[in-house]
Amino acid sequence: MTMLCLAADRANTDVDPDGEPRGMPVVIEYFNFLLDQVSAEEFAAEIKDPDVVVSVEGDFLTVALDLAVWRP
Repeated sequence: MTMLCLAADRANTDVDPDGEPRGMPVVIEYFNFLLDQVSAEEFAAEIKDPDVVVSVEGDFLTVALDLAVWRP
């Protein structure tokens, strides 16, 4: 999950893979998972990474970088 969050964060910022400004419009990136064998709550309970924030609202699971860790 952390790697996917990092990839989305990089894509959501206005920099190239080396961290240099790219002068192009920002590309927003999200990842969607269809969970039919496990509930969102069960899936969220298995994410034990202190670098991400996990929240569940109904059938929706959100995982994002903890900005207090990544951008203090």
